[in-house]
Amino acid sequence: GYDGQFSYYIAMDPDPTQIGPFLDNVPYRYQRIGYPLLARALAFGHPDLIPWTLLLVNVLAHGLGTFAFTTLVTRFGKPNRYALIYGLWVGLIAAVGLDMPEPMAFMLAIGSIVFYYQDRVFLAALLMTAAVLTREALLPFRAAMLLTSLGKRDRNGSAWLLVGLLAFSAWQLWLKLTFGDFGLGTGGAGDSGLEWIPLMGLFRIAEESLEVLGVYVLIFAPTVVLPAIWGLISAIGEARQGRVSLDGWLLFLNSAAVIFLPYSTFREPLALVRLATGMVVSLVLYAVRRDLWRPLNYGMFWIALLILLAQ
Repeated sequence: GYDGQFSYYIAMDPDPTQIGPFLDNVPYRYQRIGYPLLARALAFGHPDLIPWTLLLVNVLAHGLGTFAFTTLVTRFGKPNRYALIYGLWVGLIAAVGLDMPEPMAFMLAIGSIVFYYQDRVFLAALLMTAAVLTREALLPFRAAMLLTSLGKRDRNGSAWLLVGLLAFSAWQLWLKLTFGDFGLGTGGAGDSGLEWIPLMGLFRIAEESLEVLGVYVLIFAPTVVLPAIWGLISAIGEARQGRVSLDGWLLFLNSAAVIFLPYSTFREPLALVRLATGMVVSLVLYAVRRDLWRPLNYGMFWIALLILLAQ
């Protein structure tokens, strides 16, 4: 199976005692409970409607997420065309049609950031908690928001974000007690684990084929790897100057996540662009906040990666 099928299985019957045979890694898949539960609720549990509500949730979530991202772009005085980078990012477009949780998770995360910039920290914490319960890959967003609040000595914001972190921890404990293991990990069947050497996940492709590695480097070096390296260097440079900002933390954590992705993610183009979504969002937000027009203009070329959907 693949992630979309697992979402479907959970939506059809979320009973923890029944779901085991349908998932390759039960706690890992089940931790992404938000998307299938919402689709099931909208279908009133009717099996024939669930495939349609899974699609409906993703279409609406991606539309709302793009609207929220446009709000962020224009809030800081940039043309709304740069929101197309988010709206037409291949990792999200593919996820919409394949019943994957990213559109809903990133819609919640972008909404959380909008509320955070409006100093509505309770709503920001609430949406971010929902985001990580939809897709655990949004944890760098939660960590960035918490680190920013702590750095600013914002007691109210830090308290609400810590409450959300406790809620996520309680969910992980429930998974451990119910299924025998925590949900956090780097993948389901075939997971190769995190790499400790930067970009080793990419270079391990050479063990299978140098030609395939060459194709991956040609496609993903300029679109994923180099932007992640630039983001990491830029965020570290800002931190050394003593500047604390949400977008700086977002860029650092999401870029680092790409650099250390496992081989099992790098070898799957769709998995790679899905996991790179956080880096794309963070880089655009970082550039928007700092009037960095060149990264924004280069970012428009990310739209060309939609060609991957033609394979």
